[in-house]
Amino acid sequence: MEKYWYKPFFIFLLIFAVAASLMAADRGLKVMSSSREDFHFVADIKADLSGLSRDVRADSSVSYYHTIQVCIPAGADVRLAFSRGRDVAPMISGSAGLVSRVSADQLVTISKPVTVRGRRLVAIRIHPVTSTGVFREVEVHLAFEAKQHSLPLTTANDPRFDRIFSSVIANYETARHWPVIARSYQKNQVSKQSENDLPNADQWYKIGVNRTGIVTVSGAQLEAAGVVLNDLISDSIRIFNAGGLPNPVENY
Repeated sequence: MEKYWYKPFFIFLLIFAVAASLMAADRGLKVMSSSREDFHFVADIKADLSGLSRDVRADSSVSYYHTIQVCIPAGADVRLAFSRGRDVAPMISGSAGLVSRVSADQLVTISKPVTVRGRRLVAIRIHPVTSTGVFREVEVHLAFEAKQHSLPLTTANDPRFDRIFSSVIANYETARHWPVIARSYQKNQVSKQSENDLPNADQWYKIGVNRTGIVTVSGAQLEAAGVVLNDLISDSIRIFNAGGLPNPVENY
């Protein structure tokens, strides 16, 4: 029987399944420290901007960025302790004049956390192009600060997804040993979220799915469903099933 995913808006979870194959290669990271209190790393950037993602803005300028997925402990908030660029190089690009350049306070941004199979993830976006050139190295120090102490936690035991998480999440070798949020709590939160999100949705898109397991959706499929891909914010994706409820996170 054919099932449907309904999408009133877009979040990070849709791209998570496709990211594994893209992130399996060396991320160009040098990890300085990784623990339940922090994650400190240096990202390597190429002056020709190769390997970076890009967004085309309304003024036709191109914004280049590097995204790194990081796991944070359950019940904790993430804070940017500091970030700094090093080793500025002239930009090697045929369209240098159209490249959007960021200020120092925009060097690193952090998405809102999402929960995937009990693990809380954030996307760290690095914008290395500045008014003086391209930072060939960007140092980032994230601090994890405990906030909620009453979350129901359980031991992580997810061997089927370990390979996917380890190729996508930069600090997974440390995070794999952390307890995860219990699925019963996640389902309860999903039910509460559906009561608040669905009545406010003003646009819906339907894509047919005729097989089980992890399913990826291409940009062409989204466009065919009527989605405008220009200037999309990836961390605003929501995925719903034919019953109108968000798909449980353990399906990812």
